[in-house]
Amino acid sequence: MDDLAADPGELRAQGFKALVDALGWANAVRFLRLFEPGLGNYTAERDALLPDWDGATLVREAHTLAFGHDDKK
Repeated sequence: MDDLAADPGELRAQGFKALVDALGWANAVRFLRLFEPGLGNYTAERDALLPDWDGATLVREAHTLAFGHDDKK
């Protein structure tokens, strides 16, 4: 194993290269994204954006959107 990386940027570059060598570029990125904390409050944002529908209403609205009419009415 080589000596310690000189600075955090070099360590980051060497670490990412090791991941790419082991996993490939796309899987290295996917692996790193597993550890992102994300931003915001997903639950609160989802509740604010999505209507309060039960399953039957969701299916009916999707059918209306897809076919332009509601057969259940």
